[in-house]
Amino acid sequence: MPTDEMPARLLEALSQHLPENAAWIPIALLCISAAGGLLLMFRGARLAPVVVAGALTAVGCGGGWLASQAAGWPLWPAVGAGSVVGLLLGLLLFRVWLAVQVATMLVAGGLALYAPRVAEPLNEYLSQGLQTAEDQALVTLQPAEAVPVDGQAWQAELGDLWAYLGERVPSFQSSVVAIVGAVGLAGLLFGLLLPRAARSFWAATVGTGCFIVAVMALLQALWPATLAAVGSWGLIIVAGLWGISLAWNLADMLRKRPKKSAADEGEPAAA
Repeated sequence: MPTDEMPARLLEALSQHLPENAAWIPIALLCISAAGGLLLMFRGARLAPVVVAGALTAVGCGGGWLASQAAGWPLWPAVGAGSVVGLLLGLLLFRVWLAVQVATMLVAGGLALYAPRVAEPLNEYLSQGLQTAEDQALVTLQPAEAVPVDGQAWQAELGDLWAYLGERVPSFQSSVVAIVGAVGLAGLLFGLLLPRAARSFWAATVGTGCFIVAVMALLQALWPATLAAVGSWGLIIVAGLWGISLAWNLADMLRKRPKKSAADEGEPAAA
């Protein structure tokens, strides 16, 4: 999806299934998202353990609910147990979770840089299934027996896409494997060996992403002309905000905290 369509799609997704008198709810959610992104941009490195623990607690809560539905367990004990497990995993394995997230972000960035090489063949693959006749707007559909069922359709589609791009793009498969393997390993080592820098990188990336997406959607909803006027300056603005956030969080992590004096700790001063 083109980046200039993302704000409109996000606003449309938030506005679906809402009554007309509740049009303020998407705006409120976007404002909260922008505020949260701004907080992460400038305090996210310090708040990273809390955010990860909270996210895994929510995941554990959802897992407990699913388990109760599947196994017939009592709802609230299952939800409570899942929440506790998620919280403990978030607290005890924070550095591992952070390293995995940093590695994922770096892999996504590497694949994004590689994406222009496969853009044209990818568009050809996506459009080849819709074969329109010259004189009639008829769409050729695959026969029912050719469409995989039982949840296997997306796996077959990914396999076909992987093979198609491997034929059309030189060294596509080896390049993707190399990017995922090398960049992913480097990201894991970066997250494990340089935790302060990794927390700063994570905070800058997540915070800037949340803030920019929310602001773009707000501009699309309230002042679309302003969003259109940004144009090619958008990437420069995003890069600048990300760099400022990274430097701010890194300086905050490297800043030495003043030690408490004996008087502050309530201990009697030496005579």
